[in-house]
Amino acid sequence: MPIVRVEVCGVEEKDLPEKLAEKIQDAFAESFASSKRHVDVRVAAAPPSRFAGLYEPNDEPVWVDILMREMPGLAERRGKVLAFSEALSKILGRDAGAIVLHLHAAQKDRLSFGGKLLTDLEKSKKSP
Repeated sequence: MPIVRVEVCGVEEKDLPEKLAEKIQDAFAESFASSKRHVDVRVAAAPPSRFAGLYEPNDEPVWVDILMREMPGLAERRGKVLAFSEALSKILGRDAGAIVLHLHAAQKDRLSFGGKLLTDLEKSKKSP
């Protein structure tokens, strides 16, 4: 169920690498030991006209929001975050220090699909 939203700052939409969402999906699945088919990825560009900051060209940040059903423990999270940041760095050609990850608290009681909370959807799948 992870949802990964990536915003690449300082580039135009047309300049994003080909199949970027799929590459990020693969990297997330590998870094977080998750099934690729359960990872949703959305990618957006924030061109210079829609982004401001004290950054040099190609040093602009890459903002990443990760929503997960349950949050891994701190020690496990450190390793996964490092692996995913390094993978994104290679995919995007940016320094790993420019990758800003925001892991949102466990989402099973905060995220809904079709108006039903994830926790309720899980319960209905288990019920006969």
